[in-house]
Amino acid sequence: MAITKITDRYIDIKNRKLNISSLLNAFNILKDEDDSYFLNIFKNVVIDSDILDNPSNVLRVRVIDPWWENISYSAYDDAQNWWMVCTTNNVLNPFEELSEGQNIDLLSKGFIPYIQKDMEVINKL
Repeated sequence: MAITKITDRYIDIKNRKLNISSLLNAFNILKDEDDSYFLNIFKNVVIDSDILDNPSNVLRVRVIDPWWENISYSAYDDAQNWWMVCTTNNVLNPFEELSEGQNIDLLSKGFIPYIQKDMEVINKL
């Protein structure tokens, strides 16, 4: 079961649409829908909406410590999964301010191995 998929929502800084990960890997700086520029650290991957729309798969939490790594460690016992927290919450720029008291969604810990496997496959494309 694929949890993640490649999207086509990014454009490079020359306004060329990036629709496959091999193209996306060629660019270090991207522009999102609101014309903000950011470093490409995510590739163009999203978590399947069918997974995120199921309330039994997602836990809504209030942010106590506004650092992605700390949230990831608290949720998944691994700070390196911070990008999964960002992806779950459609955060395109991980340098955006995260506020204490803000509500975010956390994908169930059971999906982590599947997402990691999907990423290995996508990285080979």
